[in-house]
Amino acid sequence: MATLYIRGLLCLLYGLCCSFAYANETPNAPSVTFYYGNEPPVELLSQFDWIVVEAANIDPTEQRLLEQHGGQPFAYVSIGELDSWRDTSTSLPSAALVARNDDWDSQVADLTHPAWRSFLIEEHVRPLWDAGYRGIFLDTLDSYRLFAPDGAEAERQQTALIEIIHELRAQFPGIQLLLNRGFEILEHVHGDIVGVAAESLYRGWNPSTNVFGAVLDENQTWLNQQLTQVRDHYRLPAIAIDYVPANNRALARETAQRIHAEGFIPWVSVPQLNQMGVGLIEPMPRRVLILFDKAKTEAEELAYTSSHLYLAMPLEYLGYGAEYLDVNGPLPSDLLHGRYAGVVTWFNEPLTNAPHYSAWLQRQMEHGLRTAIVGLPGVPLAGALGNLMGLREVYGVSPQGLTVVDHDDLANFEGLPQPLPEPQTSYELIGSGLTAHLTLRDQDGRQLAPIVTGSWGGLASYPWVFQEANEYQKRWNLDPFAFLQRALALPEMPIPDATTENGARYWMTQIDGDAFVSRADLPGTPFTGELMLSDILCATKCLPRYPSLKVK
Repeated sequence: MATLYIRGLLCLLYGLCCSFAYANETPNAPSVTFYYGNEPPVELLSQFDWIVVEAANIDPTEQRLLEQHGGQPFAYVSIGELDSWRDTSTSLPSAALVARNDDWDSQVADLTHPAWRSFLIEEHVRPLWDAGYRGIFLDTLDSYRLFAPDGAEAERQQTALIEIIHELRAQFPGIQLLLNRGFEILEHVHGDIVGVAAESLYRGWNPSTNVFGAVLDENQTWLNQQLTQVRDHYRLPAIAIDYVPANNRALARETAQRIHAEGFIPWVSVPQLNQMGVGLIEPMPRRVLILFDKAKTEAEELAYTSSHLYLAMPLEYLGYGAEYLDVNGPLPSDLLHGRYAGVVTWFNEPLTNAPHYSAWLQRQMEHGLRTAIVGLPGVPLAGALGNLMGLREVYGVSPQGLTVVDHDDLANFEGLPQPLPEPQTSYELIGSGLTAHLTLRDQDGRQLAPIVTGSWGGLASYPWVFQEANEYQKRWNLDPFAFLQRALALPEMPIPDATTENGARYWMTQIDGDAFVSRADLPGTPFTGELMLSDILCATKCLPRYPSLKVK
């Protein structure tokens, strides 16, 4: 009863918090996400109402899963530009592509040209419609201004935009069109669309300089007026897409709240839109990416990896699912901060592809992904990566004269190793903001920290993780629960509970039958299988309670 009461109270508080957070939003405003990356995190994206994706990166199964909670996928379509990477079966005449957009490596189209309009509808929109997409996000509506900034030619392009939108509505009944800007044509198409988005209300990014920053006040004022007209005059959802560095989640949340306070729908992410950003909602990542070295694992079996044997259970206890990936294969190119709660490694040998992995790890960490490293890091923590972590490797530490200067409970879970083990590589702290959970001093007076956490994550190095008596007996020196929680900055959250629906716990037991034909060391030397049946399973009239138990 107490458990049900607490759960009900938590649900009530959660509902009140959500209601408070979004009380200023316009009624029925959809939550909106934009994600153009590879291998989309459908379990996170599907929590939004409108899900804008690059359809080329979505397979049919992922497309179906995006809709599993009632969300509406919108497929990206560039109405005014041809991307250099996009495959086409039609060769467009030079008159249809009249300028270049070097910032995005694309060609700008003349919207009035029949060949472009035919290509746009038949080769781009129709295949998306046939694939099941009923929502289309139309981008680059104002790219024509690169060759027709104003005057009669600009008006011709605007007329063509209106005609294309009307034709899409006529050819694909029920299609939902979401625009990126296009303010100058809204008077003619507002009845044909479901909403309007615009980039860089408060925070933007310059593609020429690759610099993030605040939008100029006059530009903020102008765009605020346009989005206000979308919302109040045309009664359409007005969406503001702002850009901040991937590693500055606090600024992303602050910007989203600021957009929301103006009554607009926020989405704050990176310019490539390949990171889970912050919108009206911010789904909490419930997965941890665990990298393992398949080539150096017994029988190349995941079950024998140290990360699975020793870290999967603590992660699951903390409420997180483990997602495994062989470090020797392709590594994710998208930004993983916001998609995963962090990345975890436990290598026992140096990696063969160390340079590639080191560069990948550094890039992900620079963009905010926290990392928990146990055992060996697999790569030298030197150069830019070592500086990022604030660590300097120290090799050849002699066990003679080595003393423990200080430690906390995180490094003394089931006891410190006794006697002190022969150390392997250790680390000196050269950066700020680091916490040494175990500090050693060698005979040369150097202070070393084999267990450390910081803003980038944490590291617990051999031989201070656990102490082995034999193959089957180990004791943890490291507290794996506290270490993972601190290294990955895991928040307090509801976690699965091993109880049944009515609150009763259940017990599952497996009996290994390898020794059933062996004799027990008891009077009469019965077979162990007979003893298991008579003295354990059937000690209290078991056969009716075990209807599936067959006795021969």
